[in-house]
Amino acid sequence: MPAKDKPYIIDGERVTLEEYRKTKYEDIRLRVPIGKKDMIQAHAARREESLNGFVNRAIDNQVERDNRNESAQIKSAPDMFFQLNPEEKAHIEKRRLMLGKLMGNGDNAKGAE
Repeated sequence: MPAKDKPYIIDGERVTLEEYRKTKYEDIRLRVPIGKKDMIQAHAARREESLNGFVNRAIDNQVERDNRNESAQIKSAPDMFFQLNPEEKAHIEKRRLMLGKLMGNGDNAKGAE
């Protein structure tokens, strides 16, 4: 096959566009309601992006936001227990002990605290 038919190089070997894509990318099939694809493509075009580029950017942004939110929630979660009133704390402790019994831990539900 002439070099123009295999314009990409992987590990020193000339390959086709399809072979190159198989080594560099994964495909994800995305289903959207009829008409939504056109709306997304129009939005991407207004930003001078491809549909694929826009979807990748949107995913990256959302993952970053989710990770920031999860990080903030994890930092504040231990404080939440101390903000409960005594009745709420007792209820949680009762549920924890019940769960421990169900899991076979008996009265030793607290484990190795």
